[in-house]
Amino acid sequence: MSHGLVKIIYVLGSFSGIFPSQAKFLVKRVHLVTLILTDILGTISIMCEVNLTFSHTQLSLEDLWLLQFFLVWPMFIAVCLYNACKNIEIWNTFFEMMKQVNNMKLKTRKSKKIILLLLLVFVFASLSVYLMVQRGKERCNVYIFGLIFWLILISNIVFLTIMTNETCHSISNTYIGLKMLLEETYNIDNIIKDESPQNVTAERQVLQNITDTIVSLYKCVVILNTILGKIILMFFVLTFVDVLAFVNICLIVIKHYNTELLSIHFGNILESVSFLVFSLAIILSCDKVEKTSKELINTCTYIYASKGSEDALMLLNLAKELRPKFTAAGFFEINQRLLPTFLSNLSTYLIIILQFKFSAL
Repeated sequence: MSHGLVKIIYVLGSFSGIFPSQAKFLVKRVHLVTLILTDILGTISIMCEVNLTFSHTQLSLEDLWLLQFFLVWPMFIAVCLYNACKNIEIWNTFFEMMKQVNNMKLKTRKSKKIILLLLLVFVFASLSVYLMVQRGKERCNVYIFGLIFWLILISNIVFLTIMTNETCHSISNTYIGLKMLLEETYNIDNIIKDESPQNVTAERQVLQNITDTIVSLYKCVVILNTILGKIILMFFVLTFVDVLAFVNICLIVIKHYNTELLSIHFGNILESVSFLVFSLAIILSCDKVEKTSKELINTCTYIYASKGSEDALMLLNLAKELRPKFTAAGFFEINQRLLPTFLSNLSTYLIIILQFKFSAL
């Protein structure tokens, strides 16, 4: 992980209100009040836009209720602001521990998937911001606060995604490096074990370093769950609800043959796709950490079975006990198994909507 990049993201995120600010007390309070006022005015702007859509397109009250899904945005901002008020010391501890991990000279592999996901994040974010700016130019007298609010929202999500991706990439890279170091130390391709005193001493020194690193990585994951778990949970809820709103808009367009509504909310449709990309990036990054830690466990198991090393057994038990797991505020684990659950719940809600709200179709 580029420690400098993460620090830059942290500083930018402190301005947008997702991370705690390191400014002085008075400046922090003024900044917090400004963000709260922006959240309130942005919420009012969203409600005005929904009502304006209702009056222009002549939708029923039932259809208007479906558009209110977009009001979950202020809830996400509120959770970010709550997180920004937390004690900054836990963040300093997190950065210090990650710096220690990154200082270890381990052989690692480059992750092209993470780079690709981050590129997709920036592409979708740029397109979404462009559409929102265009809409802001058309209605700047009425929706300027809504535009500012939305820019803060998308900035917080981008900062959250990059922070999570970079941290997970660093942790998974470290696990890969530990696995490669363990294989080199025990000469995994050589069946005959070297019992010389020098080799035994070197092995135990390496095992001690690996043990300390595993403990540090586990603590980093625990801290990350504490400082970002609630925000990630709220973001997944936001993504789920936003996708429902997107589908609802499409169904309303089909029901009323109202293409004007589709053109008005085209930016929201692109936004739903963006949120899905952001969520996928977070899920895959957290899943990569879980998989690389499992690879280390498998390596320890193989070494113990082939070499009969008690030290490898001790390391195996430690790696199993301190296996990292990312959670969304403790409600569920964040890994690839979350994707089928998400799609299943989404399908259930869509079936309910089709059955009870759009029976005329």
